[in-house]
Amino acid sequence: MFDGKKFPRLSWHWFAVAALMVAVLFFFRNPKRPPTPETLLPPVPSELETAYGISKAERAASPCFQTYEELLSDGVLDVRIVFGYKDARPARYVGDRYERAILVEYLLGECRAGFFACGFDRDAEDADLFRKTVRAANGAKVLVRVRVAASSVGPDDEENRERDASQPQQSAYAERVFLDGLKVADVVFYDGHSRDGGGPDFEPPQMLKDDHVNYYWYVLRTPGLSKTVDALKADSGKRRLVGVFSCVSDKHFSDVLLATKKKNGLITSPNLIYYTEALRNLIGGLSATIGQFCKHSFAAAVRADESRSSRLENFPAN
Repeated sequence: MFDGKKFPRLSWHWFAVAALMVAVLFFFRNPKRPPTPETLLPPVPSELETAYGISKAERAASPCFQTYEELLSDGVLDVRIVFGYKDARPARYVGDRYERAILVEYLLGECRAGFFACGFDRDAEDADLFRKTVRAANGAKVLVRVRVAASSVGPDDEENRERDASQPQQSAYAERVFLDGLKVADVVFYDGHSRDGGGPDFEPPQMLKDDHVNYYWYVLRTPGLSKTVDALKADSGKRRLVGVFSCVSDKHFSDVLLATKKKNGLITSPNLIYYTEALRNLIGGLSATIGQFCKHSFAAAVRADESRSSRLENFPAN
């Protein structure tokens, strides 16, 4: 019995129970717990402006209509969405596979008023490929084809590094989907780490001895940005929309990407951005593109006028 002079020896089971209770309390009080489908739906402007609402007489003079007519001229909207390797170093957790799963839930879900990133069918032989058919503003049928790729093979960074072949193969696949998309696709979205300007990045990070990311390595080499610019320069000059949904991507990437002088619309993040905010803006950008939103409605969908939001450049054309 406890006599007031010494603390009792408690079983480790009691500590486990206490830790579990603290974790449960934290989860229900934590505003950044995993989102529900409702919380990630992008905002729908009260007055929705789309290319559909532009009369035939006004189309030739409408930058919005002309943007989508050029983008959809071949009858296909080719979209590539790639989640970079989203480690949480110095912690071991890697989350991009789960974010991909959330996006897929939206793609396969039912459509709601003003929301267009939905109603897709999954390819029976390719789990990363989704399709649906929509109408362009000129009435023509358009096949929307979305490929969604993640970079990690598992949720544990250390285990991923120990997998001799599977992790390098998955990283190479994700990077290929992204870079090839910059050459041939209509819409290319990256949701991942900026690596202080060294991204986009699809591999386990370069690390210091204390398990923190070696940002100096990325700043000096800029491997992801260099490959991105090379891919953009190799394109045929077609119009496309590029989104880089990562922390401070506006500062790290905008000037360099816009300097390629291609007809690229660009969505970036001006600030540090939590993963739910990045994913919500990505979904908003995808919905707005499929719905052929015009300038102000598109900006509202990616929350370009809010904090922790997006900067929208050159899309739709002014």
